[in-house]
Amino acid sequence: MALLQRLDAAARAVDPCITNVFAGIGIEHRVVLVVTSAGAVVGDVRPLVHLSVTCIAERGGRREQGTYGGGGRFAFDTLLDGRAERFAREAARQALTNLTAADAPAAP
Repeated sequence: MALLQRLDAAARAVDPCITNVFAGIGIEHRVVLVVTSAGAVVGDVRPLVHLSVTCIAERGGRREQGTYGGGGRFAFDTLLDGRAERFAREAARQALTNLTAADAPAAP
């Protein structure tokens, strides 16, 4: 919960136009133990973490979003080194970029 609150604060600190922040964390901790018919025992720990942050930016009646995230086979604590806050700031940056982007031309 504390990490999610930090992500919310980091994204909103980028610009006052950030009105909503959605963040999700998926964590899996798998322990595999293999025993051969000869009696050899081998174990493996396979952590898996994924973090996704979506920011909504609003200005002048226009609303846009930006999403950023990532993960991998590492422990949850790895996100606490500032990486998670970088994800939040990048999602906010994308939302703000989309907010100021020109509309794509329509096809004939």
